[in-house]
Amino acid sequence: AADALQLTATADGSTLRALNIRDFSGIGINIHGGSDYNVIVGNHVGRLSAAGTDVGAAEQLGGIGIAVDGAYNTVGGTTAADRNVVAGAQGYGMTLSAGDSSHNTVVGNYIGVDASGVVVLGNQQAGIVLASGARFNQIGGASNTQANVIAGNIVGVLLWDAGTSDNKIQGNFIGTDATATLALGNGQEGVLIDLGAGGNWVG
Repeated sequence: AADALQLTATADGSTLRALNIRDFSGIGINIHGGSDYNVIVGNHVGRLSAAGTDVGAAEQLGGIGIAVDGAYNTVGGTTAADRNVVAGAQGYGMTLSAGDSSHNTVVGNYIGVDASGVVVLGNQQAGIVLASGARFNQIGGASNTQANVIAGNIVGVLLWDAGTSDNKIQGNFIGTDATATLALGNGQEGVLIDLGAGGNWVG
C-alpha cells in the first residue's frame, strides 16, 4: 500500500501510540492540513523492529516517516515512552511542509538513529524539513528532555521556501547522541536554511 496511516482534515484530537510502521511505499504517518491537536508518541517508523532495531532494507519505508501538515500537533515527548524513532526511511524523516503546518511541537525524538540512540540508521534524505510556508513550529526545546537527536541523515534540519518563518530550532543534538559525546554526523549540513526561508530561530 502507499501511506500506512492518514489523519484527514476531520481527524482532530487523535492519539497514535506505540505503532511499528515499515514496508509501505509512501508516508508512514500522514497528518493532513486541517488535522489539528493530535498526539504522535512512542512509534517506530522506517525500517525498525518493534524493539527499535534495524530489520534491513527489504523492510524499508519508501517515503517520508512522519508528515505533519496540520496545526497544534505534538510529535514526541519528554520521556522515553513518548519518543518516536524515525530511522531508515527512503524519504525525509519528518516534514512540516504547508501553510497549515503551524504551532506544532516536535520534541524528544530520535531521527536517523535506532532506538538505542547510538546506532546510525539515517533517513536517506533530510532528517526534519520545514517548508512551503510552515510557521511557528518548535523543534526541540530549552531542556535536554525536549531535544531531538538528529543524526545520520543527508541534512539534519532543512528549512526552505519563502514564507517558512518564525520556527524555532533549539537545543537539539545534531550529528551526535543525546550525551553529545559520539560523532554520528549527518552527510552534509547540520542545519540548512535556503530558498527564501527567513525569520527563523536557531539555538
